[in-house]
Amino acid sequence: MRGLAFACRVALAIAFGLVVSEGTLRALGAPKKHDFRGSCDNEMGEPDPRTGWVWRGPYTRTVVQGGRPIDFAFDEEHDRVRMPGDTEDPERPTILLVGESIMAGHGLTWDESLPGRMTAALGVQVVTLGVDGYGSDQAFVRLFDALPRFSRVTAVVTMFFPALVDRVGWVDRPRLAFEGEQPVVSPPRPGFWRDLRVVRLATDLVPYRDEATVALTGEILRQTARLARARGARALFVTPRPASGRSRGDSALLDELLVRQGLEVVDPDWRYETLPGDIHPNAAATRRLADAIVEALTRP
Repeated sequence: MRGLAFACRVALAIAFGLVVSEGTLRALGAPKKHDFRGSCDNEMGEPDPRTGWVWRGPYTRTVVQGGRPIDFAFDEEHDRVRMPGDTEDPERPTILLVGESIMAGHGLTWDESLPGRMTAALGVQVVTLGVDGYGSDQAFVRLFDALPRFSRVTAVVTMFFPALVDRVGWVDRPRLAFEGEQPVVSPPRPGFWRDLRVVRLATDLVPYRDEATVALTGEILRQTARLARARGARALFVTPRPASGRSRGDSALLDELLVRQGLEVVDPDWRYETLPGDIHPNAAATRRLADAIVEALTRP
């Protein structure tokens, strides 16, 4: 009986601790949710039922990123453009950039960004569909929705690195699934357990890539290539290396999701350097990344 009483006291103490921890985390608003408010600049972005959030458009704003003011302009399609009033030409040869903040040019002027540098180097229309905080699923939905606007897509360039697999597993935004080759988007439904702040904190501290999330990511990458090829365009996947190099697990994941699927990969050692006080690449690293992409696109 004493053992049972002790076990009950321990169980009650654990339950009480969990309740107190949950209440404290909710009061602090921590950890942040992976939704519009938690993942995007709420002044430059707006909610979107298909992806969770997109840039405002048309819209302009100057923000301080990387220790300096950066001018942002977005067109009516919610894509970043060089300057206010710029519009996309649906008839021009076009390269589509698919991804997240690096593709959007976080902390960089337009001329320093990937789309700006690639436009200058290639002389074609380069449209960036990248939005801060996106996972591979959101980026795919933006590509799927944008493709019909353009009649002459020559290449689809997709940013991918292992952390994007973790983002595919986030539950606070619309969910992507496939019925055959048709993408289906459904509203977010975190569920009671996944919505607990203590569970969120544990997941953020120790990310877990379940087999279903990895499999969905692989399907997203395959479908990206299929969409590009259906338009007669090249599908290029860019996997820049972090400053510390890749772990064996990350290398194996990239091999599983890209190389073994026969996808065309650009794997540049871009000598990753960050913006001051920021984790995003600076202008020099982005220039090296742009040069690697341009070289790959111009190879016969």
